[in-house]
This record gives sequence, structure tokens and C-alpha cells, in this order.
Amino acid sequence: MINNQQGLILISFIFLLPLMLLILFSAISISADMSTKLRLSYACYTNSLKAQKIISTEIKKLTDLNPKARALRLKRKITQAKLAASIAAQAYGLTATLKAELKSITLQQLALSAVQQSIITSARIKSKSQFIKAVLTLKKEAFILKNKSPGFSLKVKHAHTKSPEYFPSQNFSRVSTSHIYAKLKKQNKAILFANKISGVRSTSLTISCSARNIKKEKHWIYHLKKAS
Repeated sequence: MINNQQGLILISFIFLLPLMLLILFSAISISADMSTKLRLSYACYTNSLKAQKIISTEIKKLTDLNPKARALRLKRKITQAKLAASIAAQAYGLTATLKAELKSITLQQLALSAVQQSIITSARIKSKSQFIKAVLTLKKEAFILKNKSPGFSLKVKHAHTKSPEYFPSQNFSRVSTSHIYAKLKKQNKAILFANKISGVRSTSLTISCSARNIKKEKHWIYHLKKAS
């Protein structure tokens, strides 16, 4: 009787073993896929947000310089008018002083313009570099299907002067938007074997992330958005 029970248990175990292995390998496969997807998604979103933070920070720096640019243009205009009047009145001493003042204003405008251009260049290079970091991180374990790097689109006022003013363009939010679409590679042999044994074909191997800047109460705020 005991031998019959042991034999029955052994037979049951033999029949259940393939099912148990199937469940085990399926769990390994799915768990590995999800772990990789979560890790890469985190890297994707983190670097995308850092790129948007750069854009948000630099656009504020740039627009904060506009009052100074405006003040220098006004000061230049007033000084030029005074200079014209002093020349007409043949006030040579005052003319020399005003010419020196005008030269000083010009130098200040050129220095300000250099700072403005430095901010613009920094915003574009740094934000794209941070985005590229996200792409390269994903490329190690995923195929990049499509990607768009963030842009820094500006509107310029008084461009013909020595101290122009810069503002976000009308489509600044859309241009600043970045996104990445990727599909995981299957490189781990153990996982490939588990997939083959279990017959599992994951339908959630894609990774997507997107971020952008939006305007809220006169400030540009960086945040994540649903990739579309």
C-alpha cells in the first residue's frame, strides 16, 4: 500500500515537473524583462528631466538680462542725443565727455551681448549633451526606434542694436519637448533560454519617455509628459 502511494506521488511529480519548470522559467523571463525596463526607463526619464532643467534655468538667466539690455539702449539713445546737441553747440569739453561715455556704453552692450550668446550656446549644448547621455545609456541594452532632442527656440527683439532682448519663442514648449522610443534587446543567454523553454513572448519590451518645459505664471517649469 505504501509502495503504491509512493509510486503515485512519483508519477504525479513527474507529470507536474514540466509545469513547474514552465512557471519557473516564465517568472525568470518576465522578472528580468521588467527589471531591465524599469532601470532603463528611470535612466531615460532622469536624463530627459535634467536636460529640461538646463533649458528652464538658462531661459530664466537669459530673460533676466532683458531689463539691463533695455536700460543700455535707452542710455545710449539719450547720450547720442546729448552728443549731437553738444556738437551743434560746439561745446568741445562736453562733447569729449559724452564721446567717452558713449564708448563706455558700447563696451557694456558688447559685454552683455557676449554673456547672452554664452547662455544661448550653453543651453543648447548642455541640454543636448544630457539628452544624448540618455540615448547612449539606452543603446547599451535597447534599440532606439525614434528620438527627438530638446531645442532652445528664441524670439529676438531689437536685433539690429548692440544689446538685443531675447524671449522664448511662441512654440518654445513644443520645441523644448524631447522624447525617446526604444525596444529592449535580448542579450542575456539565460533569459533567452528561459523565454524559449517557457514560450513567453513579452509584449511590453518597449521603453518611452518624454519631457518638456511649460509656462506657469511667467515661469518655465520642466516636467515629464506622456510619450506620444
